Amino acid sequence: MTDRGRQILGRLIMTVLAWSLSGSSLVQGSDPPPRVPLSKVESGEPLRGRIEGTATPGARIRLFLERPARPGSRFYWVQTDGPPIALEGQTGPDLRLTVPANASSLAFLLAVSDESAIKTVPFPIAVVARPAEAMPASNRSVEPLPVPRADAGDDAIGLVGRRVTLNGSESRPSDGLAYRWLQVDGPQVVELDEAGRFCSFVPPAVGQYRFALVVAHENRISRADFVSVSVGSLPGSPVGPKPLPLPGFGSPNQAFAPVTPPVGPAPTPLDLAVRQALANLDDAPVVAGPLAEVFHSAALRMDLYRTYGEIFSEISRRLDAVVPADPVRRGRWNALLFEPLTTQTVGSLLPLGLDLRVPGSQETPLTGVQKQELRGIFERLAQGLAPARAIR
Repeated sequence: MTDRGRQILGRLIMTVLAWSLSGSSLVQGSDPPPRVPLSKVESGEPLRGRIEGTATPGARIRLFLERPARPGSRFYWVQTDGPPIALEGQTGPDLRLTVPANASSLAFLLAVSDESAIKTVPFPIAVVARPAEAMPASNRSVEPLPVPRADAGDDAIGLVGRRVTLNGSESRPSDGLAYRWLQVDGPQVVELDEAGRFCSFVPPAVGQYRFALVVAHENRISRADFVSVSVGSLPGSPVGPKPLPLPGFGSPNQAFAPVTPPVGPAPTPLDLAVRQALANLDDAPVVAGPLAEVFHSAALRMDLYRTYGEIFSEISRRLDAVVPADPVRRGRWNALLFEPLTTQTVGSLLPLGLDLRVPGSQETPLTGVQKQELRGIFERLAQGLAPARAIR
């Protein structure tokens, strides 16, 4: 995509997302523009806006188009900067408003849509203080608001029918943000499960998926940040969607071939999964040792985590550097080890009062008993993987 294309896409995303962004002070004046193919966005001669009047506190100003739009066009106003102004009922090409007394700057965006295209027109407004209200520079002590910055995370890979989780935890500032995720390219995702900084989906087909993240803080909106997900499929596997997996490392519904139990205590399903992975994955001698270290470290640091989401975020980041990047190999590790780990984790925490299948549960503070259970699961997994380190 060219730089011009990214600019167009970013402006469109900000227009549509600002309307639906929960938790921010953005307001809208009408229904959002209808969905139009990206190839139609900003086509034709661009529209330009003009401002009538002097933008001083308490003054009336008028925002309008330099030339008329096409007959039958729809108009959608969005405020993107400054103290909130009620825009209800403003559905025409002109916007008349009173500059708030406490405004130092204002900005609006007008989306103009017709049957063939959507065009956006920005209206940045610099508010001019009245002479009597002007203050010497030495007396000004206004602390500027932090500029929000969206970070959609690193590009990822996935498998058809297996849940992929996107992580926007690196967005700034870390507190007081509202998040909005949007798919902008690739096969259509049926359901995008948004949970604040996290977003997950089940890819229905092989392909290249692309998502955008926009965050808002106070009266300001960030630029969109993009993340790509390359999705493949296992050899011989169907390309259609599979049952939705539970939040965590993968789907808990994976079935495994029976394993002859050893003499002694009956192994848990997770023990069987570890043995299956070590016996059937040709790269297990190289990967198992670093994997054991990841989970052993997480068990030692368990008291430092506040939520399951924090544990999941750190382990996912470390696993990304350990598990082979090839989609097929990574998919086999996911099916043979990480999905059973999710099953064990969800099933163990459920009677302890934490249901990871519920959206937003990953952000619930963990109790001491829940941390102890997770510590035991990770330590057992690390012990099961550890013998393979001697093979390297």
